[in-house]
Amino acid sequence: MVVVSTRHGSVRGFSIPSHYSRYDNRRINIFLGIPYAKRLTQYLDWRREFRFNRPDKPSWSGTWDASYYRPACPQHMWHVKETVPGFNKQNVSEDCLYMNIFVPHDTDEIPSNSPTLYPVMVFIHGGGFVVGASQQYPGVFLTERKIVVVTFNYRLGPLGNSL
Repeated sequence: MVVVSTRHGSVRGFSIPSHYSRYDNRRINIFLGIPYAKRLTQYLDWRREFRFNRPDKPSWSGTWDASYYRPACPQHMWHVKETVPGFNKQNVSEDCLYMNIFVPHDTDEIPSNSPTLYPVMVFIHGGGFVVGASQQYPGVFLTERKIVVVTFNYRLGPLGNSL
C-alpha cells in the first residue's frame, strides 16, 4: 500500500515489482481511478449541472482508494469489446472522469519525499472522440523505463467531444 498527499486529499494506491526487480530493487507505484473532476454523485441535479458543462474541481474526505480502475465513459461498445477483455456495459458510467498514474519507485524513500525527478507522459487514448478508455493502456512498461505515465478517461460521443 502506498499513500501520497495531494492538494485535494490523500490517495492510496499500491506497488508492484518491476520486471527488472530480480536485478535490483525497482518497483512501480500505481494509483488507479483518481478523480480529476467533481464526481457525478456530488451534484444535486447531475442531469442539469453535470452534462455539457465544464467539470468542477474534485474533492473527497479521508483517503481516496486508488487501487482499481473506475468506469469508462459511455460509448458505442461494438469496437471496445473486441479490444479490451472484460469490457462491458457494467463498466461504463457518466461518472467517468478519472485518471490513472504509474510512478517509478526505485528508492526506499516515501514517494512524496523522493528527490528524484522523472519525465511525465500524459497519454490521451485515441478512438476519434467516440470510443476508448484509459484501462486499455496501462503504463507499467513505460514506467519501468523511469517515466511517470498518466492516462485518463474523457467524455466521448454526444456527451463529450463529438465532431
